[in-house]
Amino acid sequence: MYKFNIILPDEKNRTYHLVTVLIAILNAAGFVYMKSHINSEGSDFLTLFGGSILIGQIGNYFFFKKRRKTNLFTMLITIILASICWLFLGMMAFGLLDLTFAILGFIAFRKLQIKFFDDKIEFPSFPKKQINWNDLDNLILKDGILTIDFKNNKLMQFTLNPSDNKDLIESAFNDFVKNNLGVNK
Repeated sequence: MYKFNIILPDEKNRTYHLVTVLIAILNAAGFVYMKSHINSEGSDFLTLFGGSILIGQIGNYFFFKKRRKTNLFTMLITIILASICWLFLGMMAFGLLDLTFAILGFIAFRKLQIKFFDDKIEFPSFPKKQINWNDLDNLILKDGILTIDFKNNKLMQFTLNPSDNKDLIESAFNDFVKNNLGVNK
């Protein structure tokens, strides 16, 4: 079990939101175009279903954007449903691109958490990277800034958001790090 859990800020989160909404808008436009220009019995239901769930979700996103924090996981699920519609319509490229985008979106929207164990550190990359205490020269948390100094002269710094790390006590964390750096050197 981990001893400390630090949530890192995600500076790219706004960009991910914007790209996700743009992908949903482009998909909705594609379904509207197919509904108005291609008439076949098999495609009517799929284009209507795909377009309506996307337009509904986009409207939901913009309507509730100012009132509360928006949840883009429902938008990603809607894009997965749209990708299934594209696949059934025979548009394999659109369907596979949407499906790939949605899967990568789930990975991108996860919380970035560094987990500190007695024997290792789990860094939130994809796939998760494990850092041994032996690889570190120094690690310190001071004034909300986490600094990781590797023995190979690589340096990482993160300015932590206090609201995400309310339970984190700097002195207890630094004592834990000092003990693990001393034992594992």
